[in-house]
Amino acid sequence: MRQNPRTIRVPQDVLDEAVKRVEDGLAKLLRTKKRETRQVLVYKPHPVDASGKRILIEIFVSVSARRAKSGGGLHGFAHRFRDPKGKLRAEVEIVAQPDMHMGDGAGYVVHHELLHVLDPSMDKGTREHKFGSRDYYQDPLELRAYTRNIVNEVLEQLGPGTQKLYEATPKHDPEEVGSLLETLLSSSETYAFLAPNWNEKEQEYIRKVVFRELIDAGYDPTLRVSWMPA
Repeated sequence: MRQNPRTIRVPQDVLDEAVKRVEDGLAKLLRTKKRETRQVLVYKPHPVDASGKRILIEIFVSVSARRAKSGGGLHGFAHRFRDPKGKLRAEVEIVAQPDMHMGDGAGYVVHHELLHVLDPSMDKGTREHKFGSRDYYQDPLELRAYTRNIVNEVLEQLGPGTQKLYEATPKHDPEEVGSLLETLLSSSETYAFLAPNWNEKEQEYIRKVVFRELIDAGYDPTLRVSWMPA
């Protein structure tokens, strides 16, 4: 039997603490006005990954004009491995441009990199793609991480009006349910910005995950209909 698709989840307490410590750590480094700094360890959570295994994550921050290339002045790096004793470990580094302002926020980048190291598929190795290229966004590891970002943004936008829309949607009509999913997906900035990089199969995967995550979140269980994206 094919398993129902799910996205990787970062425990909220781990995410909140990681974001706070990364932002505080980067703020201190940025105040030095140095263009290149050493790595600074800011947090060592020990959460459970998507397969149920404990993983020790070391989160570092640094400033580098050379290495931080992403939009917003931040770039993330993630590495998952086993130490000599066979224990599961990971390292996440958040690198800032020396001229960035912490008002830009580090939450999205921190969350994205934590999603990677909690994904057991990373154990199979990663591919090198140019950041921002179509190949980068279509890489399965990136697709899974961005899908979680999309799910979070959709759930954050849900409100009473959305529940009414759910209740008014004929659940037996695939077209109507598909239209509802597109309406909900349009509330995600990540989806709106990145969707052109994904082919129909990848977008269908995203719709399927969002569909099931909405059910898990308690939005109208009658959505468990015979129709489901293939």
